[in-house]
Amino acid sequence: LALAPAFWQHSGGRQVGCAIATQPKGGMSASALEQVESNHKQAYELGITIAQAGSAVIFFSVTCWLAFANGARWSVVRKEPLQKRLAACSAISIFVALFATACSIFELTSSDDVIIAPEGFKVHLAMRVEWIVTAPLMQLCLVLMGGERIPEERRVLMPALSVLAIGLGISGTLSPNFTARIVCYGVGCFIFALLLYWNREQVLEYTDSSDGLLTGNSEFRTATLTLVLTWCTFPIWYILSPEGAGVIDNELVVHAVWSFLNIVTKVSFIMFIQHCRELEKKEREKRVLREGHDMELKRRELSSALEEILLKIGV
Repeated sequence: LALAPAFWQHSGGRQVGCAIATQPKGGMSASALEQVESNHKQAYELGITIAQAGSAVIFFSVTCWLAFANGARWSVVRKEPLQKRLAACSAISIFVALFATACSIFELTSSDDVIIAPEGFKVHLAMRVEWIVTAPLMQLCLVLMGGERIPEERRVLMPALSVLAIGLGISGTLSPNFTARIVCYGVGCFIFALLLYWNREQVLEYTDSSDGLLTGNSEFRTATLTLVLTWCTFPIWYILSPEGAGVIDNELVVHAVWSFLNIVTKVSFIMFIQHCRELEKKEREKRVLREGHDMELKRRELSSALEEILLKIGV
């Protein structure tokens, strides 16, 4: 908007471009003109950034409203049979995948780029926003998958711990003070350890202590272990990257590894949830066939018994 008058006032009308520097106005020097042009450029870029961010916030808010307005209440879902609980987990997984896609596309722009001091390293803020939104939903999936065997307060506790741990990591990243980063990292790791402890407790609660986090064969334990193992790689890479101790400072390597870990974490968890749903569907079909077979056997037995009775009475 700031540049629009300059486009329309361009002399001759033969070329579209910025007319700020076409000729000095009021005896302004070349350096002053360059400063004016720089200010207009910054205003233009700021306007684009605000428009992109505002659009993203509005559409995300509408998406969340639609999801919660048309979805079942989580307190009700956890009491449903496994079939419906896994269906709810799949619906959450779809939202996680879509939101991760939107944030990845947003990372292609420079609107989310943040330069952390004093290293001068570029960080994609959109990826961090994605983590703080999708990680709690993945923990919620585990709680819903566990059903009534998992205490109801975990629907709030597990997502809240995820948000707190990631939020501390983001705060440390944006802090210019190295000591503050280490403090945020340490407190975040402590909260993450609490999260892992409750993940282990949920496995024990779901299986009546027959499975542990590292032992057992239940699908719930495998889903939890998949999430835990992939999440453990994030604090390790954080401390190695420029956001932490800066052991690895190659920008391409750092961003590539972040993207790889993000993909592996979400894809492995989502695919396993889908695998569990397909297993449950097959088991349900087998159960229906078995029940139908049992009913057919009972029908034949009743028919045979009836024929014997009729023969005895001479009918």
